[in-house]
Order: sequence, then structure tokens, then C-alpha cells
Amino acid sequence: MTAGLLTVVLTLAADLKPHVVLKELTAAEIETVKAKARPGATVTGTHRSIDSKMLTRGRWNRSVWTWTIRSPKAVGLRLHFVDFHAGKGEVRIRTAGAKPESYGPYTGDGYNQDGDFWSDTVFADTVTVEYRPADPRSRSIPFKVKEVSHMFQSPLP
Repeated sequence: MTAGLLTVVLTLAADLKPHVVLKELTAAEIETVKAKARPGATVTGTHRSIDSKMLTRGRWNRSVWTWTIRSPKAVGLRLHFVDFHAGKGEVRIRTAGAKPESYGPYTGDGYNQDGDFWSDTVFADTVTVEYRPADPRSRSIPFKVKEVSHMFQSPLP
């Protein structure tokens, strides 16, 4: 393993303590979401708004910015990126634990090339966003996270 890769892996492992922890959804809140669904629909989750100021809790470690969010008791999470303009920089989402997951890189203006897209789903209650700018001296974050999709039950049988 090279020293650079070792630094990134250690940084990620140390940074998994969430920068943002959302309030746990109550049983009543979940029932309200389910009650609003069309008859016969299987509801597996809800969208939770993210205040843009929450991204300021992320941190830089050399040329990598990380931001970790936890939505307690979620069985899965997706992030809604807006104003996404990473250019040649790379954004990845990762989880830790017994079954770590990693998705991305998300580059340019995202999947639809319009700056507005949802990430892949991670099956965990905590996800880390990792951003590596094309210019390692850059300290600006070229996206916002508008909301998180909190899955309170698996859509899989």
C-alpha cells in the first residue's frame, strides 16, 4: 500500500464519526408518512431536508474533504445532490462496518449532467461523502446536499 493511499484510508476511518446526526424518526412520524401514501402502495421511507449550513461541518484533511451524516435507524440512505458541478473532481459516498460500501465517482455535473441527482443507495444509517477536487489546493465545495432519503424498511423481500 502506498503512503498516499494509506493516508486516505486512515483519514476516512478516523472521519466516520458523524458531522451531522438527524433526529430519530418516531413511530408516529413513520405512520404519518405511510398514511399519506396512495392506497396499496408500499412505503419504505421518507425524504428528510438538509440545511445547507450542515455541510460546513465537513472537514478537509490535506486535499480530501469529508462529511458524514447519520439518520438513526435507517436501513438505507440516498443523498440528493443539487448545484453539483465537480468538474474533474471526484465525489464518492462510503459506509463503514461489517459490509462497507462505496459508490462513485460522481463527476462533472452528475448523472444527468444538470447538477441535480440522487446518489446510489447505501444500506446503512450513516454515510460519508468524500470529495477530491481536481486542484488539490481548492477548498470550495461544488455541490449541496438538499435532502436524504431515509429508508425505514427494506424494499427487498
